[in-house]
Amino acid sequence: MKTDKFLKLILYFFNICIIVLLAAFIVNKQYSYILNLIFIYVVYIIIINYEKRKVIDISNLVKFLFVLISISHLALGQYFNFYETGTYFDKALHLIGIFGISLFSYEVLISVFDEYINSKILISVFVFSIGITLGNLFEIFEFILDVILNKSNQHGLVDINLDLIFNSIGAFIAGIWIYIKY
Repeated sequence: MKTDKFLKLILYFFNICIIVLLAAFIVNKQYSYILNLIFIYVVYIIIINYEKRKVIDISNLVKFLFVLISISHLALGQYFNFYETGTYFDKALHLIGIFGISLFSYEVLISVFDEYINSKILISVFVFSIGITLGNLFEIFEFILDVILNKSNQHGLVDINLDLIFNSIGAFIAGIWIYIKY
């Protein structure tokens, strides 16, 4: 199938990018970024293993979004410093990121509880709610990392509130997407 070849190409691209970015972070002594890269790659390995064991079923769209979000965050946001220099990069990544995470949450939920769930509206509301919740938890996680690592990923109240707004928009779009597509 074309999609399987495309997906394999995307996943090979992801692995190559991870290796190249790891080398670049080591050369530039950006050790906190290395920890971030390792965390993302471990999550990727866990997802792939659960799917191979048929515990969960993740669509190619969600896998593509995972790669897109991860590479955008690591390469563009961290390595090329778009978080600091790009006006809308952070907001776009929040929107797309929470959209992807919300869809992923839906697919895990359906993989585990499919026989018990039969309301499209309930599922859409759940996806919207889980997206907002995960977006808020991400902001708390950013704050904790800022305090522990003495970083400044959060740039004041306006930045945090805009992140929360774009997280909510991404979650809302995911809820609508689920209602229409599934």
